[in-house]
Order: sequence, then structure tokens, then C-alpha cells
Amino acid sequence: MTSMPWESEKLYHDADLYFYDLLAAIKDAKESITLESFIFARDLLGMKICQALCEAAQRGVQVRLLIDGVGSSHWFSSFYAFVKDLPLEVRFYHPLPWHPKPLSSCLIKYMTHYLLGLEWINKRNHRKACVIDSKYAFVGSFNITTDHLRSIGPKAPWRDSGIKLRGQQVKDISLAFERAWLKFPSLAKKRSVVKRLHNFQRRTSLVRLNDTPQMRKLYHKDLILRLKYATTRIWITNPYFVPDARMIELLQEAQARGVDVRLILPELSDMSLFPWINSWAARKLAKSGVKIYYYKERILHAKIVIIDEWSMLGSSNLNSRSLLHDLEMDIVLSSSKTREELKNQFLLDQQSSELQIYEAIIKRYWSKNLFFPFLRLIRYWI
Repeated sequence: MTSMPWESEKLYHDADLYFYDLLAAIKDAKESITLESFIFARDLLGMKICQALCEAAQRGVQVRLLIDGVGSSHWFSSFYAFVKDLPLEVRFYHPLPWHPKPLSSCLIKYMTHYLLGLEWINKRNHRKACVIDSKYAFVGSFNITTDHLRSIGPKAPWRDSGIKLRGQQVKDISLAFERAWLKFPSLAKKRSVVKRLHNFQRRTSLVRLNDTPQMRKLYHKDLILRLKYATTRIWITNPYFVPDARMIELLQEAQARGVDVRLILPELSDMSLFPWINSWAARKLAKSGVKIYYYKERILHAKIVIIDEWSMLGSSNLNSRSLLHDLEMDIVLSSSKTREELKNQFLLDQQSSELQIYEAIIKRYWSKNLFFPFLRLIRYWI
């Protein structure tokens, strides 16, 4: 696949700068704003963005907000009372079955909602993306929460990355939003629109989406081939690292043929079991000579892949959730300047990390190693 390069791309590794620019773009919007986020917290940052979105809507901008039914399920306790008077269009992606909409006086509609909720409960929208006036896009791994901010967040805010983009491929990001926005039973009659979206064929290799089974297979195969034929480097930063056997094998083979293979994994995680879960693959790779670094400074949440001179960042983890279940969005960099900047950031993160040898990983998690067979059984869901 070939495509035109981005007209502009700006990387962010500081959440304060990322959200400062995002808020400025929302305030300057003239026509439309679409925003989707796995987590949209009702904290200082969330309320600040909500206020900016409301102000945009009040001046005539079409504003649509799509948040995940699990990642932002905390909204449900007071959500309808909170948003009923706001000039925003707000929807939940796959709400939990026990969080039905009001107006469920019809038993058939209620049961339909409940059964669909059970069917969709494992399929989440994990993307973090905002498109302004169909021209600019903000994409990355930043959720809308003060957990990322140095200014008003925790003493050690999460380590994440994002990017601001301009170019013709932004319309692919917009179309991905439309597909997720329309996936509601109440809109089932709009079959022609849904069919047109599902028949859409990606024209670009710069926006990597997995919103159809075909696209999931296509981009996973592309990543596998890039690993297989890497010649100089494979540098990966990932917080939830549960690769399949084929990917582990390819990383081992790359190391054996002299490729510089390095992984940065979290020592601290928002999900307490994941440093141990990550060690399942880390110990195998470390035994093969792959350099495994544990990031020690703060919670690591960034998702970065650098293979030779090709670079990608976004929301995808190297695990079954991203491969099989959740909606994800990743961006391939087209500028040599930003690719070099991403390499430099990887090296900076490496300086804040500690190299782990095979014996150290085994020793660290020796008491939990007996549970690895159980981990294999549940790997499909994590």
C-alpha cells in the first residue's frame, strides 16, 4: 500500500503540551469536532475539555463525543442528568448491559439492549482520537484524565505519546469514527450508510485501523513481515505485552541474525498484574539475548514500534485484546524528522529503565511462575 505523506506531524511526549494544543484546536474549530476516547474522566481535565466542547457547540460547531462503555462506565451514575442540557451529541460505544438507556419502558427494546450488551461486552473502543474540521487529527495513547498531567495530575504522571496530524489521510480517521458512531441498534435502519462504510477499502498505510476482520489480518500480517525482514533494529515500547508465539519467534530470530532488538516494558502499571504477565514473554526473549528494559520512572502507557526506518505509535498493545477484540488506531510516521525524534525518545525512555537479564526476571517473579499455564488459558482475553 502506498500513500501521500502527512502534510504535517507533531509528536508529543508531554501530556500538558498535548492537551494544551488539543484545547486550542477545539477553541478554534469552525465546522466540526469528533472525539473518541476509551477513558473520559470526570476530573479537572475532563471537565475542561467538556466545557470547551460545549462552547464550540454553542457557536455552531457540530460536536460529537464517543466514549467507551467500560473505560468510561463511571459516567453512568449521573451521566444523563449531566448531559441532558448540554449542546453535545454524546454516545457510549457498547455500553454495559446493566447500563441501559432511559426510556426503556418497552420490554423488547430493553431485552434487545441487554442481549447485545452481553454480546459486545468484550469488544471495546480503545482508540484515542480527535478530528477538528476534518483537517487536523490528534491521535495517540493519551486518555482524557489528569493521570497524564504534570501540572495538575499525580507526582509521577503516566508516560504516553501522541501526535497531531494534517493531511488527506485525516478523512480515514473521520470515517473510522463514523463507523463506530453508527454501530447502535437504534440506527440499524441506516443500512446503506453502514454497508458503504464496511465496503470502504483503505487507501493509505499511514492510518492503521482494525475495525474489520480483514483490516485486523492485513495489518497484523504487515507487522509480522516487517519483523521477519528487519535488518537493523526492532525497538518496541509497550505496557501490556502479551505477544503470540509467532511474534516471540520472530523477535528471537531477528536477535539471532544480528538485529538490535530492544523492548521497554513497565515496572509500574495501572494494572498491577501486568508486569508479571509481561514477564511471560520477556523471560523467553531475554534468554535469547533480546534486551529487555523495565521502565522505572513512572507508569508506562506509550505504545511505540520502530523497525529499521519505519515507525508507528498509537493505541495498540501487542496482545490479544488489540489483535482480536478492541478498536485501535495507530499512525505511521512519514517524516524523517519525526521518525528520528521518536528514536531519540525511545533512547531517553531507555535511560529511565533498567536492563533485565533472564535470571533477574525469573527471580523477580519466581513465586508466580506456577501460574503461567493458567495465563496461557486466558491469553485470548488479555
